[in-house]
Amino acid sequence: MEEIYTLVGKRIREERKNLKLTQEELSEKVNLTPAFIGQIERGHNRASLTTIEKIAGALNVPIANLFKNIPTKKTEYTISKQLESMLRDKSPKEQKLAKELLRLVFSRKR
Repeated sequence: MEEIYTLVGKRIREERKNLKLTQEELSEKVNLTPAFIGQIERGHNRASLTTIEKIAGALNVPIANLFKNIPTKKTEYTISKQLESMLRDKSPKEQKLAKELLRLVFSRKR
């Protein structure tokens, strides 16, 4: 699971650098501290879906782009149990955002 945060953070950093934005400039756009942006980019902070959505918006990329091609690992849990566990303590807004993200991922043309 930790690997997902690291990979998403790397994608955020890549997109930010493509736009030639500093962490400070991005942080101003999303009302976060530069230190927090740095933690997210290094995978040291588990940003909420709402925060990732704000960052994607500031970077002008669909949120799904930040999650593309993330490798999966076999675990002792089923995917549905993992999703349930991840969403259990999230707000209804975050749960709705996760549902929309999954819909976007699965509706893309292959």
